[in-house]
Amino acid sequence: MERKTARISKEPGVRRQEILDTAMSVFMEKGYEAATMRDIAAAMHVVPGLCYRYFESKQMLYDTAIEQYVKDITHPMIERLKEKDDSLDGFLDKMEQLFIQTDGKEKYHHFFHKKENHDLQMLMSVKLCETIEPYMEEKLREMNENGIPQWDEIYPCRDDLLHDMEQQELYVGKIEGKAAVAYVLNQECDDEYQNGTWLYPDANYYVIHRLCVSSHFQKQGIGTRTVQHIEEQAKNMGAETIRLDAFTLNPHALKLYEKLGYKEVGIANFRKGKFYLMEKELSR
Repeated sequence: MERKTARISKEPGVRRQEILDTAMSVFMEKGYEAATMRDIAAAMHVVPGLCYRYFESKQMLYDTAIEQYVKDITHPMIERLKEKDDSLDGFLDKMEQLFIQTDGKEKYHHFFHKKENHDLQMLMSVKLCETIEPYMEEKLREMNENGIPQWDEIYPCRDDLLHDMEQQELYVGKIEGKAAVAYVLNQECDDEYQNGTWLYPDANYYVIHRLCVSSHFQKQGIGTRTVQHIEEQAKNMGAETIRLDAFTLNPHALKLYEKLGYKEVGIANFRKGKFYLMEKELSR
């Protein structure tokens, strides 16, 4: 006697999520380009038509996965951004703890962060920035109203962040799993760098941008060790000199660079005021 398999009926939302989760598993195993809707259906033991009933194409499946991933990441961020903070440090502390708690735990994290999925990851990063940008702008306005002028609606901006990520020029140093320092290292100069009377104009140089040390790790020599690390990194990349700019009203940064042998070679006039242009020849 022939045995018939009972048809399993599921709620549309449950079935849709099942297809989505299965698709991401198949993408993880075979790669997005190689995977097909037939592969996804086979993994679910259903006919391909069922998958097409919920998703018109593989691209639609992937776009939906990005939306879900971005929502998972940005929801707790947005909730933090909505909170009122009395200080910049208070806000940064909350964001830092959030990153520590959630890093790597998001649904589909492993797929989006596979090395071979770099282009897909950048698409996801753009959508993430687009989602959180209006909330970040509101937080920046709030900070300025409370007398915290470090950030504004112009800087830092999404394009800077995306450019750093796309070019793989953003570096983050961690201590005991916590982000302690971040910087950008490349060969890009602002137009104002033309004002510098550079000591080694023909040398191969790298430029330090946006170097910052977390408030939790300040006054521990982290800045000094980071700059020394950057110098070694730049030498390994073929640099003969390092160039940078330092805010004239930031005595801590000026003292650090002077101690490490950087020489003032000119003045750059940026939106926030005057910055010293500085240069150092790297030892062989």
